[in-house]
Amino acid sequence: MDLVDGDQPLFNEDRSVVVVCNGEIYDYARLRSELERAGHRCRTRSDSELIVHLYEAYGDDFVSFLNGEFAFILYDSKRKRLLAARDRAGVRPLYFHWTEDRLLLCSEVKGIFRDPTVHRRISSEYIFGAALGAVHDDACAFEGIHTVRPGHMLVLELYGAPVQRPFHRWTFELNDGIDFSEAARRVGALVIKSVHRRAVADVPVHCYLSGGIDSAIVCSVLSSGRSDVRAYHASFPESAYSETAEAQEIATYCGVELNTVECSGAAMLDSIISTVRHVELPLPNCNSVAKFLLSRFVNSDGTKVCLNGEGADEMFGGYPFFKLEALWRATLSSQWKGPSLKAASRSLAATDSRSLGSVWNPIPNWQSHKRPYGWPNYLHLACRANGGIVPLLSGFRLTGSHLENEFLCRLPPESYVGLNAFNVTRRMAMHRLAGGILPLLGDRVEMAHGVECRTPFLDPELLDLLSTLPEMYFIDLENMTEKRILRSAFSGTLPPKTLNAPKHPFLAPLWRMTLNSPKGRQLLGDVLSRTSVREAGLFAWPAVACIKAAWQALPPNSLGVRRLDPLIGILLTTHILYEVLVKAGPTSASSIFPMVDKGALR
Repeated sequence: MDLVDGDQPLFNEDRSVVVVCNGEIYDYARLRSELERAGHRCRTRSDSELIVHLYEAYGDDFVSFLNGEFAFILYDSKRKRLLAARDRAGVRPLYFHWTEDRLLLCSEVKGIFRDPTVHRRISSEYIFGAALGAVHDDACAFEGIHTVRPGHMLVLELYGAPVQRPFHRWTFELNDGIDFSEAARRVGALVIKSVHRRAVADVPVHCYLSGGIDSAIVCSVLSSGRSDVRAYHASFPESAYSETAEAQEIATYCGVELNTVECSGAAMLDSIISTVRHVELPLPNCNSVAKFLLSRFVNSDGTKVCLNGEGADEMFGGYPFFKLEALWRATLSSQWKGPSLKAASRSLAATDSRSLGSVWNPIPNWQSHKRPYGWPNYLHLACRANGGIVPLLSGFRLTGSHLENEFLCRLPPESYVGLNAFNVTRRMAMHRLAGGILPLLGDRVEMAHGVECRTPFLDPELLDLLSTLPEMYFIDLENMTEKRILRSAFSGTLPPKTLNAPKHPFLAPLWRMTLNSPKGRQLLGDVLSRTSVREAGLFAWPAVACIKAAWQALPPNSLGVRRLDPLIGILLTTHILYEVLVKAGPTSASSIFPMVDKGALR
């Protein structure tokens, strides 16, 4: 908002409070009107300026008034205090580094690394934790660099140390008084309201479109009553992962123009290093590279703002493991009245075969493992299953239980007491979204090309409603269908094929395909050579060599390759991260992020 006068930083009336903000605050007109009636004077039409006036009006509680995707830093010069906060879902990133004499904050780690005194080292805690499945929402790949947690405010008072305080916590209190049809009506209304909120800007707003129901709903709502909407799509030529035909069908149905960028193996290969530099995390799948290429294409088309479907799977129970868990619980409670367990499991494997090995895996002997969360929890058991690789990769510095202990420490079972099994996993999934999925597929690869993406499915009003609804409104186990309530809310507004299609997460072709060229094999050989691996000291070379050999020897589309593929991606891109942001030193960052003299704020 306000491209003419909205340059940051932005001040209150006497310039004693100043803010810089990445992102957007919605319901701008209503909030501004209320503030002006209370005597506040706004100098600009920027939504970010509202932050300083809301702070004056409500103190630290002002954050509860903000509906949006944001990360901001506010300084109160009269009280000598600094506040930094992120939105509830963690859509916008914010990192910080604290020593006794300074606090550095930035949307990217590279900005903090601009200070040559900041030590650069890949975090072994991250590598042998979050990267391998120990879910948490404040993950960072570098030692000494932390994230402001989603729904938290970092407060620094004079002569004190920074403290993170939550302004939001994920609670799930079931509302038994709302029937399915009424719940579906409310869900539909709030999704529409959320899209309309995010369509307000001083530039045209368009959308990303895959071939699934989430982005299709956003496209349908955004284009209703408009003839100028453009949809942008990433295509994977000659690949089973391509959804171009489905996206074109949706675009035609909605009457929008579909603009497609072909993410060929060669194009993705050329952009791996740039993507890693911007994402600042290891990449288990090439989908981050594809989103990087898509955002570059969107920018070249002159578009600055798009809506997308990110965040729907977490609260609507869209991932295959939600159905898998429901199947486990039905089996244990003897409530399963459908086909045999083996038949139901085969149905699940067939329905969600494309994401098998990447997004989910069968868990052998799931019944025999301990249940710290009360019921078998897929994310916990998958992390536990990954634990066997930790001693090998760490050179036996760590035990196989390390990864599971990290998971239980980050997501302590006692903090989930009182939640049913479905809501335990939904809450974990929101942590996973903020700590892994959004950093890999969101702001980093979008803002690499100056594109701002907004997330209607992460609107606070919508999330609050979804948190009160029972599992049966989301998972239809007999038909092996997820997102039941979302499909019902938008029945009749999308092609039946789209409404009834199983969920397919946005995935790019396997690393095995992307690296299957002379140039790709050379990149893999150079980055994961014996010399390079031993120089970096991140992983034990014998384990890396064995994993590479097995991955290269197995049949291309086998389940073994699918299971090893994310690990190869993590090994490869962790070493690229080391090369571009650790070994390269401060020079590479200083040209991108010049420091601004504090006198500029006076």
